Amino acid sequence: MLYIDLELDAVEQRRRAYQVARGVYLEKPPHDLLYVSGLGKSAGDVLAGSLQICEGYGVGFVIIDSMGIALEGDAVQARDVIPFYRDHLNPFREAGVTLLNVDHQGKTQTGERYQNKRTFGSIYKELLARSVLQVEPSKGSDGLLIAKIRQTKHNFGPKARPLGVRCTFSEESITVDEHELDASDLAEGRPLNADDRVLLALGSGPCYPADIADATGMPLGTVKNTLTRVRKSGLVEYTGKVHPQSKAKEVRLSADGRAVTGVTDIQSDSDTMTPESEEVEVF
Repeated sequence: MLYIDLELDAVEQRRRAYQVARGVYLEKPPHDLLYVSGLGKSAGDVLAGSLQICEGYGVGFVIIDSMGIALEGDAVQARDVIPFYRDHLNPFREAGVTLLNVDHQGKTQTGERYQNKRTFGSIYKELLARSVLQVEPSKGSDGLLIAKIRQTKHNFGPKARPLGVRCTFSEESITVDEHELDASDLAEGRPLNADDRVLLALGSGPCYPADIADATGMPLGTVKNTLTRVRKSGLVEYTGKVHPQSKAKEVRLSADGRAVTGVTDIQSDSDTMTPESEEVEVF
């Protein structure tokens, strides 16, 4: 792997690299992590030299930090963006190297949603990319940053589910861990039907229908009808528990339901209960 740095100097990046390495219990960065500093140099020359390094050392993955500095032209104009990709980035692809380009987006204005923002400049920046990931900082404090990573484009399949990331910073180390996102985080950016909403609500554990209605904002009758549908599809199952007042049956995600929603935790030790008759179902 090769990291091309066009923003900071080698001394600062070395310090950070050691912090990240200690965050994954290494004494120092791995030997096959290569670094090129392009500070004060022509981005074209840096990229050309980096391609030679990739070919000489068998590098398969390159990070360019950042596109705003590398693109020595007008980022808004297609006449500058398209030739840059053709002349400087496509040769990496032709050599079998995967590129991850770090770029920037404009500040969010009043009334704008962060997830609707795109990279600063010409639309061809994203049109010429095969996959685009957006990183949104959501919570922060001294020594802590929680961010959401969402895929806004994928040429070769469906977009991945949003991912939560938790970063902790100290003078000694930087650690990066997965942060569990709630249903609202997972649901953002796409219209959800009733099935989606019920399954996401059950992702946090077994529920009674009234609890699902409260969590999703859907009418109780709609929730009951939806539960009937997704249970017959094999995505939801009964836990065997019955509410003492309403006599409603508690439900949970089945193994197939957990696979669909990405939930991996075992939710209950209760045996699955299947009604003897399909004529009437009481939730």
